[in-house]
Amino acid sequence: MGEEDKIKIITDAVKELLGKLGLAANVAVAEGEEESFQIDINGEDLGALIGYHGETLSSLQLFLNLLVHRKIGEWRRVLVDIGGYRKEREQKLFDLARRTADKVRFLQTPVTLTPMPSFERRLVHMALGEEEGVETESKGEGWERRVVVKPTVVH
Repeated sequence: MGEEDKIKIITDAVKELLGKLGLAANVAVAEGEEESFQIDINGEDLGALIGYHGETLSSLQLFLNLLVHRKIGEWRRVLVDIGGYRKEREQKLFDLARRTADKVRFLQTPVTLTPMPSFERRLVHMALGEEEGVETESKGEGWERRVVVKPTVVH
């Protein structure tokens, strides 16, 4: 099965799912980075698909990962964006990470961010991975897991 066939199967499956949810939306599926699929869903009144702080979006993405595996018979990472929410959230997290790093460098004390899902914590870790003077770690369990940004210890 070629990539175009897989994209068509995924597109049809997402449209069918949205139809069963009673939602009208435009669906675009493309090959993403590292052998993944990017699903962009656009339309009006899709806030319910995003949910509070993207929780429903994360659940939808998990569901679509399982659905895609079942439909195409192979594990491929699926990334879902609804109305540009994920791209906007990524930029906000990147800005938060930079501001937090500046604060940690200035105060020379650790700063603990609010709890975040794993993909958001990963973005913060990546954003600050090359930053001078700070390091990051995740602490906590489950829904209370959060990123701690702390000054780099100089020996």
